[in-house]
Amino acid sequence: MIKNEKYNEAKKFFSSFLNSSASAHAYFYLGQIMFEQDRLDSAKLFFNQGIKRDSSVVLNYAGMVKVDLAQNNLNSAELNESKAIQLNDDKSGMVYLILAEAYLIPQIKNYEKATQFINKAIIINPKYVEGYLELGKVYLNRGNGSEAIKNFEMALKIDEDNPEAITLKAKVYILINNYDEAIRLLKEVIAKDSTYSTAYNLLAETYASLKDYDKASAYFEKYLNASENTPEKLKRYAQILYINKDYQRAIKILENSENAEKDIVSSTRILAYSFLRLNDIEKCKQYFQKLFELPSVEYLPSDYENYADLLSSTGNDSLAIQFLFKIVDNDSNRKDIWSKISVLSFKEKNWEGVINALEKKKTLTTQEYFDLGRAYIFKGDRLINDLMERLNLNFSLSDEQKIKLRTALLYYQKDLRDSNSDSVKSASAITRLVQSIESFITPNQKSKWVSTKSMWIELVRKELGLDYAMADSALAILTEKAPNLPVAYIWRARVNTNFDPESVGGFAKPFYEKFIELVGDDSGKYKKDLVEAYSYLGYYYYLQNDIAKSKNFWVQVLLLDPENKQAKDVVKQLK
Repeated sequence: MIKNEKYNEAKKFFSSFLNSSASAHAYFYLGQIMFEQDRLDSAKLFFNQGIKRDSSVVLNYAGMVKVDLAQNNLNSAELNESKAIQLNDDKSGMVYLILAEAYLIPQIKNYEKATQFINKAIIINPKYVEGYLELGKVYLNRGNGSEAIKNFEMALKIDEDNPEAITLKAKVYILINNYDEAIRLLKEVIAKDSTYSTAYNLLAETYASLKDYDKASAYFEKYLNASENTPEKLKRYAQILYINKDYQRAIKILENSENAEKDIVSSTRILAYSFLRLNDIEKCKQYFQKLFELPSVEYLPSDYENYADLLSSTGNDSLAIQFLFKIVDNDSNRKDIWSKISVLSFKEKNWEGVINALEKKKTLTTQEYFDLGRAYIFKGDRLINDLMERLNLNFSLSDEQKIKLRTALLYYQKDLRDSNSDSVKSASAITRLVQSIESFITPNQKSKWVSTKSMWIELVRKELGLDYAMADSALAILTEKAPNLPVAYIWRARVNTNFDPESVGGFAKPFYEKFIELVGDDSGKYKKDLVEAYSYLGYYYYLQNDIAKSKNFWVQVLLLDPENKQAKDVVKQLK
């Protein structure tokens, strides 16, 4: 029962002997159980009771050594060890084995002394299976797999069906990544002894490490049935079920676990994640709020990431971004989070947020280059619109003046790009912008322009940068990475119209032509974009005085959109 972790059953069994002549032995085993459950004070109490009942049962002194060393009570450990050895008088190998266990606890790990005690046990009883198993465990803990196997084989020579020996052999094979042999051995254990719970547990964890979570969850369930449920086991089972996307069962286990509060952080986390995957927003929110209200919790990146997913699903993208920043602030290697921030920023029309996220991510997908290019375009458009609106507030510009102002600002962007950061050329770009504006300012507006000019020009210098140029660079990379993607060319054409707002240079022409070529017969999907491309080319050839080509493109517009007023007027004019 102890080896199968059925501690409650074992306690009942040994407790039934407390009023018998075997009580001292029963107290020893009760102490062992308490020690296994890390209840050191209770273990000490039982070992002491055993000594009081019958001091000749030396096992209780050996048990006391385990407790003393675990509690760092070295003087007491030395006294109890001396009594155990003296009273044992080399009669019982088991006493030495318990002393060996004392020196193998995590706080001590004195392998040499443990080995000495085990060897004494084997000298007393050369066919002591437990001795060889314990010696094999020592070698296993020290990473000496070949010596570990030798001792497990010695145990199997004495007891060929010993389930623990075969299971420990499987552990060695797991350490050297020979999972096939480990699985074969563990299945052999189960075939020979279907009650041996440790084999089920090791099989479950082996399959989990192989990412076969179907089998991992199936064997862990068998492990629970063969042993005894504890909060820690149920938590692990829920973790496996969660990874296996069996969210309903994970929830059922944790919500029905009476002792889930013992590991409230982990349980709350799995419940929050599971409800998120099931799209149960209210329950998910409830458990996340509980998780973030718990004191002294070291939150995981996945806590912030999953909570951000919840916030985004409820339309709170801006707060979701704040939680994602908590991840990259602590781990600069999480480049994938910048992708998430970029997507949410795009939804929020936070173009600077998109640009910042993707520039920090650095290595981008084709979709991300597309998003980066468009974000730069939209940012540039927004800045130009803002600058126009600021000037308009003072001047009440006419529609014609607004068109001329936009054109002047677009040419300024082109001049800024062409200046290549040369300060003299940048200054010339500002001069040309001022001259353009002053060419359409009316006499009535002149005094306001004089009073506004310096402040507004300073805003232009400060706010209007190389956004369109950066957009063109991102879209150029996109066309290299995805040369047959039509939308890459239509957007590159659009950004190039901003460097040539009057279409005189035909900067957008090659990109519109490539777009038309790639679309081919798929006009239905790209109807609106094709109308745009044909209209541009029709106007470009009109400016070039190539009337035949111009008319042909406008006719193409009418084939797609028979009610297009601009195309109808131009075709009528060109007759």
